[in-house]
Amino acid sequence: MREELLSFYKNLFFLLSDTIKYSTSNLYRKREEILLYILKKIVKFTKAKAGNIRVYDPQTKTLILLSSYGTSKKYKEEKKEIKVGESIAGMVIEKRKPIAISDIRESKIYIKSNLAIEENMISLISCPLICDNKVFGTNTLYFSYPKKFNKEEKEFFYTLSNFISLVIRLQDTYYELEETYTAIINSLIIELEQKDRYLKGHSEKVREYSIKIGKKLGLSRDEIKILSNVSVLHDIGKLFIDSSILNKKEKLTEAEWMIIKRHPLNGERILLPLRKIRDGISIVRHHHERIDGKGYPDGISGNKISLLARIVSVADALDAMSSKRPYRETPLSLEEIKNELKKNMGTQFDPEIVKVTLELIEDGKIKLKRK
Repeated sequence: MREELLSFYKNLFFLLSDTIKYSTSNLYRKREEILLYILKKIVKFTKAKAGNIRVYDPQTKTLILLSSYGTSKKYKEEKKEIKVGESIAGMVIEKRKPIAISDIRESKIYIKSNLAIEENMISLISCPLICDNKVFGTNTLYFSYPKKFNKEEKEFFYTLSNFISLVIRLQDTYYELEETYTAIINSLIIELEQKDRYLKGHSEKVREYSIKIGKKLGLSRDEIKILSNVSVLHDIGKLFIDSSILNKKEKLTEAEWMIIKRHPLNGERILLPLRKIRDGISIVRHHHERIDGKGYPDGISGNKISLLARIVSVADALDAMSSKRPYRETPLSLEEIKNELKKNMGTQFDPEIVKVTLELIEDGKIKLKRK
């Protein structure tokens, strides 16, 4: 008995340790992904048949199925939403305490018991998810046999549910901080474009072109999302550069050019706290690298430069060539822009990305507005 108890607590420690590590390092991910990971661990640890985590929507007073493990597609569709006060999970929200049913087949309060029985879910325990006196939802575990839950088991499941509540609250706090920081970053972009009159609208154009190039290349939805979120921030490091340098019409001195070349590193430093865009941070650091290795700040070449950074490099050049610049009062013509892209294929730019970009221009899907 003592060895079994020690083994139980040892496994419980590993469960909590693993889920804490996963949750805290993945707060930027979708909530259902994090909760499904935790739910799987709990179902396996307790040797349950299945498990559901529902979130409470106070506006509609419904419990929405967010993560489910061990249940069929049919079950998930039919049990997608539950009104508060209905079914077991709905009553758990009202009572704010666990409810256990040892045999669903004999229960008068379990709705659509036939569906659960078809899934071989015979008994259950459902606990409210509460943190700081706020109800977030419910956590329900199902077992494939009649099971009587003793006081210790109910307390144990309640503790696990409190842990899930804490993860949800922690993620809410993370999102609040991220939103605040993102708002600050967006304000900085506005400030940058006011600081450098030649950059007005540049960030949005680079985002637009990058997304179109990325889609043409067949990038995944997640990669497109990274492009969208990060390409607009590629020049954020220029905030550290004096306006007199950014808007200088004469040739830059060596010292001034070295300051300019540091802006990708400065931008990376600004954005590092934003974990949800960390996968795309190379865009900011490497959008001035060249295929031939003669770029900056690291002088890397070829495929050592991330694909997303190579895309933004072309998108950045597109808008720069079609706009006025301190060193060039007249934007290049469409033909001149296409010739520049072709001339720098394999040296400054990735040939495949240039090819795709030229196709988008020819098809009228990228419309360069000279400004």
